[in-house]
Parts: sequence; structure tokens; C-alpha cells
Amino acid sequence: MPLIDSPSAGLNGGTPPAWATRPGSLTSTLSAELAELRHSGRSDEALEVLASCLRLQEDARLLLQWRGRVRALTVYPRLGQCLLPRAVNRRPAPQGKTATADLAVIAVEAAGAAPGDGLRPLAPVLWRLAWQAPGPQLLTVLRGDLAFRLSPGLPATDWFPPALHAAAQRLQHDAAPLATLARWPGMDRAQAVRLLNGAYLQGHLMRLQHHPSFWRRLF
Repeated sequence: MPLIDSPSAGLNGGTPPAWATRPGSLTSTLSAELAELRHSGRSDEALEVLASCLRLQEDARLLLQWRGRVRALTVYPRLGQCLLPRAVNRRPAPQGKTATADLAVIAVEAAGAAPGDGLRPLAPVLWRLAWQAPGPQLLTVLRGDLAFRLSPGLPATDWFPPALHAAAQRLQHDAAPLATLARWPGMDRAQAVRLLNGAYLQGHLMRLQHHPSFWRRLF
């Protein structure tokens, strides 16, 4: 299936409309999750839509508005593969610089059968999207009185800044809530959110339920 790379003319003056799906093109389970995202006003957030696809192991084709153009990203979670737009495959911007002005889902479709060639590993794309998504905002599933820990085997990246590498290694041994992680050396809230979102999308984030006062005493 060819990638879409066309001007996003008519996208409401540059503001993406809520995603749409073709009738009957997605499973009822994924459609229900996407409807919940639409109700909460987060249906255009790429990470939220991807999190639903990954959690349900549902193949899907996402049309993304990316820097004024529409590009297709097709994910095959059970294969750990994807067809990816060129822009997402670029190296992330240096720390502290804005990587993109917009990244929004404008449509979700059924993926169809995986092609015989052209597929790429999904994990690196998930990291890049987590790092480049505007905001950033913590995934809905990660909100609440939670602490986090990374499970072993988190895929390494060669573009993590040193502080993020150190935080990821420490988080494999020491559980921490978001507020604490954001105060670790060289970290801030934005980097902590991106690390947690990316680790969740990779399937390597453990969520621990604890009362906030416990973590205030501990740290």
C-alpha cells in the first residue's frame, strides 16, 4: 500500500478535524475505544490512537497531518512492523528544540493485509512519535496516582540525550511517579512524559498503584 504524501488542503485552515472511519472498516472494539477518545476530545492525538491499536493488537492505517501535509502510517502491532511516512523516520530534533508544529490524526482506517515488502520495525517509529508529539501530554492510561518502573529489555536508542539514558536505566531499578522522575538530574516534566509515553508504547512500562503521600515520604 503506497504512502500518502500530499498537501492537506482544505483541512479547516490547518486545524485537523476529528478523525473519521469508514463504516465497518475497523473492529467494534477499536471503534469503541476511538469513540471514547473522541468524547474526551483526544481523538486527534497520534499517541492516544496508537496506544489503542497496540493495546488491542489491532492493525490500522492512520492518516496524519504532519507539517501541513497528509501522510499515512500503517501499523501491524502483532508483527511489530509498520509502513511509515518519511517524516516520522527522520532523526528527532535535538533536545530543547521543537521537532514539529503539528502531528494530528485525521482518519483511521483498516490496514488490510501486510505487504510482502516495505515494512519497517515499529519500535523506532513509536519512540520518535513519543519524542516529537506536540505538548507533550501524558497518555490517558498513565494518569492518576501511579508510579512507574521500566521492565528489562527496553529497546535502546542512539539519540537519547545522556540524562534520558541515565533516567531510563535508573527507572529499571527504582520506581517513581511522574513528578519525581521529572526532578531527576537532567530531566524535566516534558522529557519525563515523553519517556513514559514511549516506554508504554513499547510495552515496557510497569504501572504501580500507590497513594501520593507514600511517594512524598519516600522521596
